[in-house]
Amino acid sequence: MKNEDWKRVEQALSAPYGSATLMCDGYELTLFVFHTKMRLEIAWYVNGKFRAEWLMEDTDIRRRFARQSERRIHKGKHTAKDKALMKRIGMDLDAKIQVYSWGWKSPGALIRHLKKTCQAVVLLEINHYPLEDADAQVSE
Repeated sequence: MKNEDWKRVEQALSAPYGSATLMCDGYELTLFVFHTKMRLEIAWYVNGKFRAEWLMEDTDIRRRFARQSERRIHKGKHTAKDKALMKRIGMDLDAKIQVYSWGWKSPGALIRHLKKTCQAVVLLEINHYPLEDADAQVSE
């Protein structure tokens, strides 16, 4: 895909209710913007569906499209007494786990990930929510 196409996809996914459809290595990837807790995120469907097991199991789809992050197992402040007890038991206080998510927080991060993990990407469709047209119709 050309840089111009990537910019068009990024622009569409930066606006509320934007969406794009790509063909990535034989998978039809549908991306759309949705609201969560006062912010916008980008979700994805593969071949028109999403399955939670893709995030749970190590699959090709998870490696290609899911957002990976690390989280600490033990959160919060621990007192010195708690830390000593955990050390004695043999718990690792700095242990982390890998977490995979359905939502991407920014279009730039998603595009960088797709460029890195997918060999052949073709732009099929871009949908914008017509904010300018809606404002023009209201004022008439």
